[in-house]
Amino acid sequence: MISTAQPDILISTDDARALGLALDRFDDDAAMALGTAEQFPRDVAALNCTVTYSQEPGGARRTVILVLPGESDAGTGRISVLASIGRALLGRAVGATVDTTLPAGQRVALRIEAVRDAART
Repeated sequence: MISTAQPDILISTDDARALGLALDRFDDDAAMALGTAEQFPRDVAALNCTVTYSQEPGGARRTVILVLPGESDAGTGRISVLASIGRALLGRAVGATVDTTLPAGQRVALRIEAVRDAART
């Protein structure tokens, strides 16, 4: 039987190429689909997107830009897609909630509130 359900995580071929990802390196529990930037949904967090999320517990709201590791600068809100928050946000659609562990060990839930990407608007 072929599944028609939308994957939990979407990553464009451009992002996969930029990250140098090999499909067999992904966790079997994470669903993934590849598409070109033109085919990619506008409400899904991708490289160089501005993402607004809320964090529970506490309800803190934050806006970050997802970037490659060499471009990260937490002081300006540029978060690496390989950092815990970046990994949690990358490939997720607006409305998704994902659990992650912060570097200090705290478990939090992140809810994606908005995604903006000037290149895809």
